[in-house]
Amino acid sequence: MTRVRTTPADLKVRVQRRWSDGSLLTALAQEQTLPELNLPVRGPSAGEIGQELAAVQSWISDLEAGSSDGRRYELVYAPIGGRHFGRNVAPVRARLTMDEQAWRLLGVRCGGDGVPACAGAE
Repeated sequence: MTRVRTTPADLKVRVQRRWSDGSLLTALAQEQTLPELNLPVRGPSAGEIGQELAAVQSWISDLEAGSSDGRRYELVYAPIGGRHFGRNVAPVRARLTMDEQAWRLLGVRCGGDGVPACAGAE
């Protein structure tokens, strides 16, 4: 059975919660840097790599594309696998270390002074 895997949309939902609860805008209003967001990524089990290699590769490609070359989030990789299919690496966390990454992931446009315009946030 295939485990549910984290998608770029799932990561956006998690950051959207921070927008909705006001913590992102509160940090901005208080001229604080946003705290680093370290989001767990649920991926395939070691056995699924061998059984569903093409699907696993597609999942990794989707997460990498969703990161927009690190402009929305950075992926942290860790080794998975073992004796049956060898050692592989897969994303295990998505990190947002800069304010701009959260704004880009949410689709919020920043004004000229760095203050995000609320247009685009749901």
